[in-house]
Amino acid sequence: MIQGFWYIIPILLIAIVLAKPIVSVYTSDARLILATVPALRLVCGVMVLFNAAYILFQGVAATGNTRITLAIEAFAIVIYLWYSWTITVVWKFSITAIWTNEYLYFVLLGILSYFYFTFGNWRRKVI
Repeated sequence: MIQGFWYIIPILLIAIVLAKPIVSVYTSDARLILATVPALRLVCGVMVLFNAAYILFQGVAATGNTRITLAIEAFAIVIYLWYSWTITVVWKFSITAIWTNEYLYFVLLGILSYFYFTFGNWRRKVI
């Protein structure tokens, strides 16, 4: 897991610092570039969580307990969709604020996977 951080951090720092030139590759519309840069920076930050949470979640999948894997993924997705709908439709937040749903998803995925390894019965699971 630590090795993943060593690879991703420099790439994310470059993407954060050079966000405008990176977005400019895809569009020349100045308003769109200004609107996109904050969301790109926010998504760069969530990639650190993605690294840790996804490794933990894949560990849960590797235990062979597909019911728990499905339950963790389904719960995280239901909360993710509910949060996304609420901040988009009900509260009408900006697009950058809507992208915070990625933080919620990966935090849930990581915490639930960690709890399974800490308190779950995975050591005694017979495949």
